[in-house]
Amino acid sequence: MTDVKDCPKCGLVNPPSAQRCDCGYDFISRSVEASYLGKRDPRAADLTSAETALVLLVPGLGAVLGFAARSQGRIRAGNKMIIASMLMIIMPLAIFATFVGCR
Repeated sequence: MTDVKDCPKCGLVNPPSAQRCDCGYDFISRSVEASYLGKRDPRAADLTSAETALVLLVPGLGAVLGFAARSQGRIRAGNKMIIASMLMIIMPLAIFATFVGCR
């Protein structure tokens, strides 16, 4: 069996004839050059902090508005807003706990 080249930077297993790893590590000069992989796809980027804040604040705002409606005597409308807001918070957490957290 022929020897393979394990990249010391990323750990990728490369063929014996490889001069450079996909991550940019150059086996000859033992230095890191530009990656062959290019830039990350912006469509695969994580949420920005503003997007995260908005996702977390919207259900909270719904609950606040629900309590405000209840204090104005609009009990039924307030209850609907509070229930919808709580479901927006609880359901994703339950799904996350089911598939990720409880292993």
